[in-house]
Amino acid sequence: MKQLVNFKGFAVAAILFAAVSGCGSDDEETSATGSQDIVKTAQSQDSLSTLVAAIQAAELASTLSTTKNLTVFAPTNAAFDALPDGAVKDIVGKVAAGTELSAEEKTALSAVLTYHVVNASAAIKSSDVTTNTTQKSLNASEKIYFVPDTAAGNLTLNGGASVDADLRDVAASNGVVHVIDTVLIPDAYSTLVGALQKRYSHTTLVAAVTAANIGTTVATTSNLTLFAPSNDAFAALGDGAVKDIVTKVGAGTALSDSEKTALTAVLTYHVIDGSAAIKSSDVTANTTQESLNSNEKLFFVPDTSYGTLTINGDTEV
Repeated sequence: MKQLVNFKGFAVAAILFAAVSGCGSDDEETSATGSQDIVKTAQSQDSLSTLVAAIQAAELASTLSTTKNLTVFAPTNAAFDALPDGAVKDIVGKVAAGTELSAEEKTALSAVLTYHVVNASAAIKSSDVTTNTTQKSLNASEKIYFVPDTAAGNLTLNGGASVDADLRDVAASNGVVHVIDTVLIPDAYSTLVGALQKRYSHTTLVAAVTAANIGTTVATTSNLTLFAPSNDAFAALGDGAVKDIVTKVGAGTALSDSEKTALTAVLTYHVIDGSAAIKSSDVTANTTQESLNSNEKLFFVPDTSYGTLTINGDTEV
């Protein structure tokens, strides 16, 4: 399959950041909040008390109140409450209890909070997003994935977080705020499955993993390296049994046991379970690796001059 993308999995969890204000019409919100910076906007709302405490604990208040052209996606307190058990939820619990964070915990919290912020040449209004697109977040190594519903003017982030239709495009003095109903999870604090679910270019793979009933294995096994075919890669499959099975998955048709077995064999051939996850830069010579499909090996050819990697003769990472 062409156009494979390499991901690594880590522990789970997540957390959020941001701000918003009042109710009423968009014009009323703009006039009420446009003179306040993003942090003060958050401080004025009781429903953002957890957010405000997290900003202070991560020592981000100065950055978020003075940096210009910020776009902030702001989960509510309810979004914090819905966090799954894990490291980030534990950190948020400490923040809520007023417990001082360690330097490591501050770093983790800052990484999650800045993942909800975009700093571009101009703040992004919901109406500016007209096609599926990505934006780098203030967490420099992480991207946010946008899917617009141009007919309704709505916006979805990372596969499941919805911008509140009544609390979007809220003007602040140094940017704009959009309230969202779900915490965004950076890859570094997500499972492999969670990392895939946010990417609009990998919906076929996510559906296939679900249909083959291997989601739990991929989500919970440590030190996996996944070579993730894009939707375009699946669409380019040649005629045959695998394409027929993938077509059934796309149509939501239940698979037979034999079809599930065949699909599992294909998907696990894209996964390596080693002593550590493999970065592309780790492969410096022609080599083979056993896949999670125990009968099949992957064949790697690196181009160290360009830092690229070819798999099985013609598939590029």
